[in-house]
Amino acid sequence: MLVERPSPVTWYAESGRPVSGNDAPREWPNQAPVIRASEVGQYAFCARSWWLSRVQRRASGHEREMKSGSVAHHRHGQMVFRSSFLRRAGYILLLAALVLCLAGLYAALWSRR
Repeated sequence: MLVERPSPVTWYAESGRPVSGNDAPREWPNQAPVIRASEVGQYAFCARSWWLSRVQRRASGHEREMKSGSVAHHRHGQMVFRSSFLRRAGYILLLAALVLCLAGLYAALWSRR
């Protein structure tokens, strides 16, 4: 006999929990938990920290440090984006200069005829 399970969103709504992006269900009820790749990294770094956050549902005591780390990562991402943009702009300008040089050379050779 097949029993239709509710969707995770329905299950959360019926359980009285808020349903939003960060509160989206991580697993189905009565099913093995889903462990994400980021959690494997967290476990590898500190198994106790992973256990406290995942199993005991405790918040980290290092919120300020984590916030400053997030800000640093955001700044780094912006710098990487800018450097990539500037590199592409440099290639485009180099190509434009090459085209102009070839056009000038062609014009100089054409005017001699």
